[in-house]
Amino acid sequence: MLCLTKGLGAPVGSVLAASAARIDEARRVRKMLGGAWRQAGVIAAAGLVALEESPPRLADDHRRARLLAAGLAAIPGLEIDPQAVETNILIVGVAPSFTGAEALARALAAGDPPVRVLAVASDTLRLLTHRDLDDEAIETALKAFLDLARRAGAVH
Repeated sequence: MLCLTKGLGAPVGSVLAASAARIDEARRVRKMLGGAWRQAGVIAAAGLVALEESPPRLADDHRRARLLAAGLAAIPGLEIDPQAVETNILIVGVAPSFTGAEALARALAAGDPPVRVLAVASDTLRLLTHRDLDDEAIETALKAFLDLARRAGAVH
């Protein structure tokens, strides 16, 4: 199964490749769960656009993720290995000097412009790069992290 919303930018949708019997069973279950929309073609069009246009752009998302990881690794109190970043997903460790990942995520979201990250644990953030972010957005995010590190006293 391929999810069209993860990294490809479609609002909904998945592609299922399986035997004819498995596809028939999946269709039956989908209908039981209310998935037999009459206007599904309109939404499916977004999936086709995602499949046609997004794969070449994934390289940009991955490059930007590595750029972001390198910048974050240089900030005291944040832990990430830029060499380990292979996709557009970054997992960043947060030192106690930032008063926790949730507080850091809230402070970033409250900034101008806001930087949205997800605290997945008390000491861990999850960040993503995607089609709506350009190189300037990466620089903006890095500046926001650095400003907060300075306020936390991690950087002078």
